[in-house]
Amino acid sequence: MRDELRRMQLWEYLWCAVRNGRLPPVRFVELALSRAGAERCDLTLSRLADRLRIVIDRLLGAAQQQHSVPQLESLAWGVLRSSRRHDVRRVWLRALIGWTRTSEGFASLHALLAADRDDLRFADRFAVAGA
Repeated sequence: MRDELRRMQLWEYLWCAVRNGRLPPVRFVELALSRAGAERCDLTLSRLADRLRIVIDRLLGAAQQQHSVPQLESLAWGVLRSSRRHDVRRVWLRALIGWTRTSEGFASLHALLAADRDDLRFADRFAVAGA
């Protein structure tokens, strides 16, 4: 879909389906893995990242987390490195801070913090350090 509002509505519909038990949480993660990397609306991405964190923290079992989290981290790092839009990178960074569960992910966050990047705000640095 090219229309941002319709995509946002679709993601919200899918989230409601997860919340109401009509869509398995792991399927929501799979859909996000296949489509979220192309999303360019920072508001849609922010809401999707929040929903994915809820799914990871509360709705996936341990085995599903072990399978899904590295893929989500990889997707987020890929978009974070390739996107030229500051607002999109900021959303993905904040998503990473919330999603990271692997030792590789924590090492990458640590390296990001040590890189002394100009585009990393104080609040983001603090959040990365907290993670």
